[in-house]
Amino acid sequence: MGKEAIDSERTARKLHIPVFLEEVLQYLAQPNARLIDGTLGDAGHAKELLSKSGAESELLGLDMDTEGLERAQKELEVFGNRAKVLHESFANIGSAAEKAGFHAPTGILFDLGMSTHHLQAERGFSFKNSGSLDMRFDPTGSLNLPNPSLVSLQRIARKHLAYSAADLLNLLHEDEIAEIIMQFGEERFAERIAEEVVAERRRGDFSTVTQLIPVIVKAYPAGARHGKIHVATKTFQALRIAVNREYETLEQGIKQALKILAPKGRLAIISFHSGEDRIVKQSFKKAAQTANYVLHTKHPIKPKFSEVRANNWSRSAKLRVIEKGNGE
Repeated sequence: MGKEAIDSERTARKLHIPVFLEEVLQYLAQPNARLIDGTLGDAGHAKELLSKSGAESELLGLDMDTEGLERAQKELEVFGNRAKVLHESFANIGSAAEKAGFHAPTGILFDLGMSTHHLQAERGFSFKNSGSLDMRFDPTGSLNLPNPSLVSLQRIARKHLAYSAADLLNLLHEDEIAEIIMQFGEERFAERIAEEVVAERRRGDFSTVTQLIPVIVKAYPAGARHGKIHVATKTFQALRIAVNREYETLEQGIKQALKILAPKGRLAIISFHSGEDRIVKQSFKKAAQTANYVLHTKHPIKPKFSEVRANNWSRSAKLRVIEKGNGE
């Protein structure tokens, strides 16, 4: 392996640090634990959970990304048959657990952040890389995802079950594109961006990241182009959420996770932006209004200064934890 490749690998490993690792271990690691990592990624949390939960602990890891699953499986080989992995969305965590014979888990983790490898992949997740405007976590398009809530996305889903970001930009009406960018990205210039997208696609369909970036920049007023975050950040977030039906997936995943937890079992969710955290907060609050669930985090846990300093990816992260009672 050449020096450049070694440096690249070291950088990737350094960047990919599990967020809230100490807190996740505190809430979920225990002797004889039966754990489900619904967002396995590079297995950073999973490895530590298995290591800290003793030789009798077991873990089922789910991920939508087949490439990520291959990497995670290699990382977990040391645990032998204590670790299982499935190509599945956590929206279907109930059926996945049933399929794997993994009943009554004592702990479930959803880490909603993207992995370093997603950002490095040429699938359109990052505006800093070239590549296609795909943005699907499941590159095979084979997983059964929840129906989208927006009418515009429902219309596309009827013809394109596994639509890409390019499909949305090329097929939706201007007002529908604006709605997605506003609702999922909270982008104040959503209407201007949608107008520029429609004007640009008259010259030809969108297919690559490099086609979209200048369109977003052009839509921004000159005085607003140099803020704390890149002008494309919110639009890319919105398209990714829409493509992967992330809000619907999260709502469905929480419902199923709460149902399959063992008595006294805990569900921990790490979110990275306000839309995700709002869904987690409301779902947990609703569950806690019954006698069957108890909130461990009335307010979200935020990363310590030391963690942010060591891992800048953690700066916007929030952790919420709920526990199932002895009822149900």
